[in-house]
This record gives sequence, structure tokens and C-alpha cells, in this order.
Amino acid sequence: MIELANKVQIRLRSQRSKKYLRCNKQGGVDATAGKSPDSVFMVHRINANEFKLQSCENPTQWVACSADGVISENGKGGASCVFIIKHHERDIITLSPKHELDWHIGVDEFGRVLNAKDVPHSPQAAFIIELVNAQILL
Repeated sequence: MIELANKVQIRLRSQRSKKYLRCNKQGGVDATAGKSPDSVFMVHRINANEFKLQSCENPTQWVACSADGVISENGKGGASCVFIIKHHERDIITLSPKHELDWHIGVDEFGRVLNAKDVPHSPQAAFIIELVNAQILL
């Protein structure tokens, strides 16, 4: 199991689309990327199970979940950006917004991000963590 240390860089590969989650250049979040710079996130660890994801390519973009379940890149690092990680198998995880633990970040087979309130724990919500850079950045 990969430990998500503070400021480690990761990619999240969707088990559904087989592509990587990203903050895309046109705005929005999807899982249609290859191993491109826009699919790299910096982890901001809050505690053992809570963290935030900041785009490494565009540091002003943070993955967020609104009160109505919309996943976006517009969180600015605030409370809507806090996610709970749930480990399932070796490096397979699901991500739930802290404000609604029954919701999950999920994608369809084409990599489109679904509304979090419509995604139960399922293959749509499963991601594989891949370390990009295990060095702690100061």
C-alpha cells in the first residue's frame, strides 16, 4: 500500500476508463489523460485519511466537490477540496468528499467525471495510485 506523504506527487488511474485523472486545460476534471503533466497532483495531507489534491501543472487548480456533488478544479484549496481516502486493495483507493462520505469521485468508461452523489462504491469510483515523485518537496 502506498503511503501518501505530504507534498508527494501522484497520478490516479481510473479502473473504469483506464486513463488518468486530471485538471484539463479547458477547465474541469476528467479521467482521459495519459501520463501527461496535467495528470500529476501534489498531495496536501491533513491527517491520516484526509488530504487535498493540487494540480502540479497549474497550482491554482485544486480538485473540489461542491455541496451538490459537482467535481471541479475550482476549489482554491478550501474546505471543498478535502477528501477522505479509503484503501481497498493494494494500491486501489476511492475518494469521498469530507462533507459527504457516501459520495465518491467517479468516472464513466469515457473518462467523464460523474456527479459524486451518484457514485456509490463501485468500479466507477476506483483509482490506482501511482507515485510520480516520492521526494518530499520543501
